[in-house]
Amino acid sequence: MASKVSRKTCAELKGSFATKLVTVHPTTTLDKCLMEMVENDVRHLPVVDDNGKLVGIVSERDIRLVIGSPLIHKDMDIKKEIEEFSKQTASAIMTKSVFTVKGTDPIVEAAKIMRVSRVGALPIVDDQDQVIGILTRTDMLDQLIRLSEDPEETNNQ
Repeated sequence: MASKVSRKTCAELKGSFATKLVTVHPTTTLDKCLMEMVENDVRHLPVVDDNGKLVGIVSERDIRLVIGSPLIHKDMDIKKEIEEFSKQTASAIMTKSVFTVKGTDPIVEAAKIMRVSRVGALPIVDDQDQVIGILTRTDMLDQLIRLSEDPEETNNQ
């Protein structure tokens, strides 16, 4: 079974999911980034330029770090914070050096990159750095669950 798994590619893994790729532009404001995350139930947004080329990534954690907490900062003006938040853009907080994979890369290699680099998502890019998908930690865990389940148990459900 291990040899079969190690030959599966990132594109094949993503092909088994019906997820929509959601991207933003560097000029997209953070309130809009947050809405994209909420509306599409995603935690990572690849940032692409006008040509669709990957230039960065914004994570849910990046957004949370920007938002102040009135529980911690008692003297903060929450209305002012929200106003300032909505003026900031993705380019201000995005990670610019993004780890990526190609669709033909084995998922085992993608898992190693995610583990060593401690990232929760890897954009899948083509030869022109155009984003064609995104591979997340959740995708990897779902694959592990599928491989670990007893086929007879799955068929009985």
